[in-house]
Amino acid sequence: MSMIREYGGEFSDPDLLVCLSKFDGENKQQQELGPFSDQIHILGSDVQGRYFTHALASCKYLPPVRFLLHRRAMQRIWEDGGRCIHLYRGEEYLPNARAVAELVQHQDFWSGKALSGQPVEHIHQLIITVPASSVVRAFASIRDRVDARTSICLVQDGLGVVEALNETYFPDPTSRPAYLLGHMTHQLYPVQDSMFSLSEVKQGRLYLSALRGDLGHSRIRYHPPVERWSKPGHFLGLLTSTPGLQAGGFPLEKFLNFKLPSTVFKSVVDPLTVILDCTYDKLAGNTYARQMMDQLLGEILNVVARLPELRGYAKFNDLRGGGLRKDVFERLARKKDGDSRMRSLIRRGWEGDIDFLNGYFVKRGREVGVKCPANETVIWMVKARHAAQLAQRREEIAFER
Repeated sequence: MSMIREYGGEFSDPDLLVCLSKFDGENKQQQELGPFSDQIHILGSDVQGRYFTHALASCKYLPPVRFLLHRRAMQRIWEDGGRCIHLYRGEEYLPNARAVAELVQHQDFWSGKALSGQPVEHIHQLIITVPASSVVRAFASIRDRVDARTSICLVQDGLGVVEALNETYFPDPTSRPAYLLGHMTHQLYPVQDSMFSLSEVKQGRLYLSALRGDLGHSRIRYHPPVERWSKPGHFLGLLTSTPGLQAGGFPLEKFLNFKLPSTVFKSVVDPLTVILDCTYDKLAGNTYARQMMDQLLGEILNVVARLPELRGYAKFNDLRGGGLRKDVFERLARKKDGDSRMRSLIRRGWEGDIDFLNGYFVKRGREVGVKCPANETVIWMVKARHAAQLAQRREEIAFER
């Protein structure tokens, strides 16, 4: 028997699909995976990772959420700070000390044990919020704890992370975990000089969509739907019943209706802030930058219009053409003199998410027969800027030495 959760009329979309129990009719392989655990692990110490940790730690009916840390220095900060996530919501101060921080150590692939000799605990539900460009690298430290019994929720800018994980770690479709794609609209900001604190300026929603691990980009329909399979359905149920997250599960095409406008904006605008080394407001008044944005947007729209997973979905037609262009420039105006995340990362010598933004549309364009020369150009220019920044940082380090 199924249960559909709605949010008091606010989240009462008829397409909302949320599964809170096991469904009859699921395939034999799903039934053989065994009982499902409520234990959730989180990989990512950014504001989204901290918000997930705080929200899930607040649920007394769930086991204490496991917050995965990669560095001993971060673990020491966690211990010194009272093992607590601090959330500021307006005038409210909401500390939560129910989360458990876990230092991720490199593991012996053959023995299944960490270098410390302790047994490796299997991960049943995993939320990953690290940047898209870092997911594959960060996942290496927990690869041996993940298998076909695992469900992974990916919450990043950009698209194509599932394909990158499968290509690197799960070439065999039968061994792949189940995937959920997530998109958050909460307005969250870090608190200065406090690694495990964050401020919530505006509560948003968490949009979720379940994927088959072996599913390509097609419009094949499964009965029962993927959302109603036990493994992803159980994880969806845990997230949608967590107060604060305001989560809802949606079919993929409906999910992309929420996700794509943000992804398209970051693909059209953020690379130019890197190439021109400027804030958002400098682009709005630059005639040549606006022409470049139009060219990038035109190529992306041609790709989106041919995506098989969106074909025939009438509601998305409103975002195509002039609607999506208007959305991009309205978002740009609201950013004012803000700095793009991509520019901030690259100035510090880190990778941006260009391969999962423009790179995603270039790759999908090849699949549907659409060329994207402008997007290919900005990809190489952003990578050239990153390489130059790395070289400069090496020279500075050498000079200091």
